Amino acid sequence: MSQAVYTLGAPLGFEGIGLHSGVPARLRLLPSDRPGYWLYSDVHPQGVLMACEHVQSTQRCTRLAGVDTVEHVLAALYGLGYGAAELWLEGLECPILDGSAQPFAKALWETPQAPVALPFQRRLLTLKQPFTLGDPDTGSWCVQVVPAPVLSVHYVIDFPLLQPTSVAQRYQRQAHYEHQCVQPERGGQGNAFLKHIAPARTFVFAHEIQALKAAGQALGGSLDNAVVLDAQGQALRPQRFDDEPVHHKILDFLGDLALLGADIDVQASVQIYKGGHTAHVKLVEHLQGLI
Repeated sequence: MSQAVYTLGAPLGFEGIGLHSGVPARLRLLPSDRPGYWLYSDVHPQGVLMACEHVQSTQRCTRLAGVDTVEHVLAALYGLGYGAAELWLEGLECPILDGSAQPFAKALWETPQAPVALPFQRRLLTLKQPFTLGDPDTGSWCVQVVPAPVLSVHYVIDFPLLQPTSVAQRYQRQAHYEHQCVQPERGGQGNAFLKHIAPARTFVFAHEIQALKAAGQALGGSLDNAVVLDAQGQALRPQRFDDEPVHHKILDFLGDLALLGADIDVQASVQIYKGGHTAHVKLVEHLQGLI
């Protein structure tokens, strides 16, 4: 049975600094009367649909239509079943807040205004055959996709350790998530996305930070909005749950998948090895050709 496309019942606002720019930004989420996520900013005051064709960079974040780090707020909207929204940004980067999607998701979950059903139906993308992108034999990323009744994601991250331990030469983690949200939910104990994916913060190895800052990235990063790992893969501060970094990769994936179409439900089992925003966007581009 087809489901309606839902939008917010009332505006929500967020303020903070950008993870990479370190510059203050203000973001407002507003109800929309049309499917999709629409971005309004200094670069695009007339608005632009947040879609794959507007992605400009996938280095350490997803830059879309002149705006950096759009993936966390998109993950919150997509993960909680909102298929329509307007994003009004003052600045050139979405605020990082605590480094996760939790502040956005929590506000959506706890808002007293009920989601509004629009006169549109969600679309279903059902795969006819499996496919693979990338090549794990080269040591690079790989995405394997097979038809399935619901969207599920199995993510594997794999990084070399600068100081290998007696039990590990690499930082390897994996996690699985099954996405079954078909319409917005509010209140109660929370769904799987809100519990296990939204709280996961972005992460970085301590030895990468100096080079990132020299390149003009991570200027707003801190231990308050990121999981920082040492040379042996140990977090400098307690993690919110085991294997938080790989859960954040799933968060990023859902945010990037939203660029396929906020009103599209993908039926597929997706396995991602050593992925990132580049792999995610390549997958979205491939899926667009199947619609």
